[in-house]
Amino acid sequence: MQKYVDSIKVEAGCDFIIKTILKASATPDQKGTVSTLVEIYNCDLTLPKICQWINDAYAKWSGIREACFVDCSLKPYTVSGSTTQKRQFASSGDYLHTAIVDPSSQNESSAGTLAPIWMLSVVIFLFFRM
Repeated sequence: MQKYVDSIKVEAGCDFIIKTILKASATPDQKGTVSTLVEIYNCDLTLPKICQWINDAYAKWSGIREACFVDCSLKPYTVSGSTTQKRQFASSGDYLHTAIVDPSSQNESSAGTLAPIWMLSVVIFLFFRM
């Protein structure tokens, strides 16, 4: 996925690194969730814009249409001991990206759209087994 991030970060005007894909799952109501730990630095964009760039990378990587990524959030993330502390947006640091993948949010038929979400989950499972 970092390859897709690298291809769009020049256009975005900032640097971000996908550190860990924490979660990729689907629910019975055909919605999926993706959560990612991202390192962002040297960036003057707003959090919603950065979140959209990460969603675009997910869309390119997984083959899921960009319109299916909804309810995106990007929150500062630091770990101090076993607790998480939140801080204000800065130009550098770790952030937790979370997005809902909803195949029904696209205009065309959603038949078969959930398949890439399951494939994404399997790929991540196999990646972490290596």
